[in-house]
Amino acid sequence: MNASNRWFIILAMCTLLGTSYATQLVQGNAKPSSSSTTCPVQVTTSFLQSIQTTTYDRANGIFYVGLAAGAADYAISSFARPVGGQQIPQFKARALSTVTNPLSNESIQALTMAEGDGDTCSLVAGFVNGATNVFALNLLNNIGLSDDLLGYDPTLNEDGTSIDSIVNIAANQCFIFAAVTQGIFPNFGQNASDGIAVIAIDREAINAPTTTATFALNQTAAVPGDSGIKAQAFNDNSTQLRIGNPALPNINIEGDTASLFWDDRLQRLYIGVSVKTRTTANAGQGIRSVAVAEVGDCPEKGTLVIRNIAPDGAFDASNQFIVGAVSPAPMTSLSLTCTELAVMHASTGPSYLIVHGGNGTATNQIFALPLVDLCDPTNVLQGALANKNAFNSTTHRFEQPALAPADMTISSDMFARVGNGPLPIQPDHTISGLQVIDDAVYVSFEIPQDDNNETGILYSQAQFDTTGKIVSWTAWSKRAWPICGFPDSPSNGQVAFFAVDAVTGNVIAVDGSPSQTVRITRWDDGVVCQPCADDCSLAAVLNDTFCNGIFSVLDLDQSTTGIGPEIPFRYALFGGTNSVAFALTSSSRAPGMPFDINPNTDTPYPQRVTLNYCCPAYFLLTELPDDAGCVRTLEYSRKEMSSQNYFFAGTQNGLYVFAHQNGDGFTTTELGYLNEGLFTTGSWHKIDTITDAVVTVQSSGNALYVLTFASSSEAPLSSTLYNIAFQNNIATMFAPGNINTIAKSATAPTLDTTLLFTDVEILQTNANSTTEQLALTTNNGLFQTNTIGGSQTATNQTNAAWSLVGQEQLYYGIGSVDNAFAKTTVWPFSADDACGCKTFEASSIHQLNSDLINPTPTYTFVPDFFNYLITACGCCNPADCVYCPTDCCGTEPIVKKLYDKIVYFWSDGGRRFFILSPINAHLAPFCCNNTVGCCPQSQLRYLQVTPFNSCVWNNDAPCGWVLKDCILQQQSLYYWVRPIGMTGIILAGTENGVVALE
Repeated sequence: MNASNRWFIILAMCTLLGTSYATQLVQGNAKPSSSSTTCPVQVTTSFLQSIQTTTYDRANGIFYVGLAAGAADYAISSFARPVGGQQIPQFKARALSTVTNPLSNESIQALTMAEGDGDTCSLVAGFVNGATNVFALNLLNNIGLSDDLLGYDPTLNEDGTSIDSIVNIAANQCFIFAAVTQGIFPNFGQNASDGIAVIAIDREAINAPTTTATFALNQTAAVPGDSGIKAQAFNDNSTQLRIGNPALPNINIEGDTASLFWDDRLQRLYIGVSVKTRTTANAGQGIRSVAVAEVGDCPEKGTLVIRNIAPDGAFDASNQFIVGAVSPAPMTSLSLTCTELAVMHASTGPSYLIVHGGNGTATNQIFALPLVDLCDPTNVLQGALANKNAFNSTTHRFEQPALAPADMTISSDMFARVGNGPLPIQPDHTISGLQVIDDAVYVSFEIPQDDNNETGILYSQAQFDTTGKIVSWTAWSKRAWPICGFPDSPSNGQVAFFAVDAVTGNVIAVDGSPSQTVRITRWDDGVVCQPCADDCSLAAVLNDTFCNGIFSVLDLDQSTTGIGPEIPFRYALFGGTNSVAFALTSSSRAPGMPFDINPNTDTPYPQRVTLNYCCPAYFLLTELPDDAGCVRTLEYSRKEMSSQNYFFAGTQNGLYVFAHQNGDGFTTTELGYLNEGLFTTGSWHKIDTITDAVVTVQSSGNALYVLTFASSSEAPLSSTLYNIAFQNNIATMFAPGNINTIAKSATAPTLDTTLLFTDVEILQTNANSTTEQLALTTNNGLFQTNTIGGSQTATNQTNAAWSLVGQEQLYYGIGSVDNAFAKTTVWPFSADDACGCKTFEASSIHQLNSDLINPTPTYTFVPDFFNYLITACGCCNPADCVYCPTDCCGTEPIVKKLYDKIVYFWSDGGRRFFILSPINAHLAPFCCNNTVGCCPQSQLRYLQVTPFNSCVWNNDAPCGWVLKDCILQQQSLYYWVRPIGMTGIILAGTENGVVALE
């Protein structure tokens, strides 16, 4: 039997063993069943009908679903964000049968929020399958219904033509936008009367025949200068979809629908379609797939002006553009794909159009295109595609439009490739959902996992340069939803709809077909249901193994340098007392090298996730030499095609290295199952030349950096940073002549007044990660290297060339992006004097950015304040349809609210997890309602989640961010919080082991 067949059989055997799942079912109209077994039997689905649409109210934390026909009052249902993790979430029926609510039992086709950023009105809009009108529903279940909508008609001052279908909607706090067609759904764009209807929301109208003050929905005269009630034309005759003079005459909107996205900050509606030519295009003729629209206010309230996303002259026949294509010569066809749109407002300031699709018919690509942001919704350039080369480093926005091909974003631009390349699905497959939160793009897949297609929810995180614009993205190598998050569903991990909550860190997901189940992640301690089944989940095995705490973690996922292409296995390491555990977290489905990327399609190979860690092939506990102590830090050498690979563990008693018995390094290809080969013959070695306490160990494959601390009566505080070149044997590698001191506290040059180093991080200075510089946090400021040729070449403190970044202040540590190949963004956290009494009882998080062009860049804090976004006047709540510029321009001063002492920080770009230590060494706990065995206790450290844009989430009070889950409150110490590869699980290390968000 060959090796590849053997590892597949082992994986299958371990997968079939029993395990438990911690995601929580949200109950709907499906009723619980009774059982006489020890463990209660819950319902296995939320609803008796299929879920057809969802939307999430971020400001109120309400998740809405629309069901297929037959659900009665549950046709529209919602549940609110759980405050703690112990209560059972339940859907509330919202389509109540009343005279004024005809939605009961209907088939709900689409839902969207009709509100502005931070608006707490929670008005949800939608339409019923087969209907030609739209509705809106508020929190009191009052409903507004429009009359039948009208399409476009060219006759001046005459009403539009009747329609047959609505194909999609978007909305803001003032208007609902509906893509309407005369064709049978979905058949958008084939008729001259097809277009975008605008429906005004009148929140003060009386909804006859009741006397309830609610609202009315009235279609507007959407064409400027035309008093007729009609839609604005948008179809295959629209000039916004055509390029050239004369423009291409015959085009066809494919897919028969339109993607609509309203952006509140830019005050623009984006319209996307998949389009192709129907006849031969002459040279210079072409097509566009996206348009941008401005909605009018008084005196022409509700008019819609649709403009070109970029002018004709911005496109040429090179066909590298994402939303435009031009014929180089007579040819048979041009094709553009656009099936989903969103807008990202990055934490650093700039705005980007997120496009699912591109030039051609492939649907496994997502791109980020910079947008013009002038903070002026009346400017005709607002929201157009921006000149990628003209970034305003003062305002941190793109402010000039793309006018020529050289200005345009192209598909090979590194900053445009969300996920650092195609999605891990085949080009003819597609996604089921897309969400953008701050600096992250999340996507879901409803297709089954196989050897060429991934499933579930994945995410990619933006990284920035010194000016604040995106420079690159992390790879599609992290899952945000547990692979077995639907234990009772036949969907096998497929996700039809989802929402990510930046207030709690939870993910809500709807299973793939039959799409009747809604589940939400929750915190657990690895024991879900005992004694019905043995639990061999990762959390359970870790807690059985490390009852005295897990102090460090190292996740080696699909994108890890020196692992991904050469072997099928992905690992995570966990540090306890005198011990390190290895977990084999997943295996590539690739048939052979390369194991990370399919060379035929450039797509990442899907991962078989380990489900049962009781199998010896998937979990291994190794012991360090006697009296090693607590493992505070873990690292891997990350060397490709080299015999210089090692695992490293740092403790208060020194450095330990996992290698062959004779001290030789190993090749990546020696890494396999944990019960064979290197893992059974290798061992941990004590390094005698590094005896001080190890604070951290860092490597990107270029050099090994070891930060140590020592204390004596002569020198109470003494920190040293070493640069160590990789060698084939640890005796050679850690020989005194190979260990270079590149920073020593209280030593010139530059660091002579600095007494303590707290942490260090690597930042790459070129796209292939072969050169790098260091960021060092200290008691006296944040320092960077400016080493000629990169810090990996530094041999002493002088040629390391340290310089101060920002102010001289205490920094506790520094966080980093999980899986960035070329890392440019890190997060230092500092002490702050909140009261001006020099007690420094508070703390702040910062975002530090490098770049990939300058070999010795000047690192910059962008934005200036990264704690969270809120202005002095509070969150913008434009109840009267007033555009609030404070969200965009920052014209109001920022209120610098601070945190308790930050001990640890991790973010996926959208969710931001903190470990905090209260200044009084305890936290007044939140009581757990009617929870047996949950004893409130003081916490020396606690977990908190803070959304960056607090205005969007209506959450600006730090006390409101503390995670109130009883399982979390029972832990008094937290050491780290981190996602684990493609498992979809976030673990937090505690004094008792781990807790898991899964």
